Amino acid sequence: MASPTDPTPEGGDVDDEALTWAGDEEQGRRRPRLAAPDPAEESTLESAGDDEDQEFEPPATPRDVPGAALAVVFGILYLAITVGWIYSVQLTAAPSADLFPEVVWQFGEFTAMVAAPIWFAAVIALTRDRPALRAGWFALGVGLLLPWPVLLGLAG
Repeated sequence: MASPTDPTPEGGDVDDEALTWAGDEEQGRRRPRLAAPDPAEESTLESAGDDEDQEFEPPATPRDVPGAALAVVFGILYLAITVGWIYSVQLTAAPSADLFPEVVWQFGEFTAMVAAPIWFAAVIALTRDRPALRAGWFALGVGLLLPWPVLLGLAG
């Protein structure tokens, strides 16, 4: 093993020097173990290197098709909600001509327009690999974020 005065590991291999620190033995640590290459994999890699015409194919990964379809359907619904809020903002006007209430009103309009895309992105980011939970949060968001001024204006 390497000593504090001689950091080169035993055997004198300079490539292994990067894997050890001087004094590791004193602290009870050993050199990291590297997995020995599998002989079957080596022969496969060597034979694959002979054929230059072969294309590399990445390993197949399982895809969550129902979860992706759910995200697309709710994505279209949330896009419609965003468009509904943009339309709703154009129909309503600020109730006051003073500066502060006007600024607050416009900020409220802006947050109403961006709430649906933010909710959608948050649900996608926070509920990975949990399609039932994702569907529940999407449904809750639809109920909360519907553009009620447009819907009530169309009904009345």
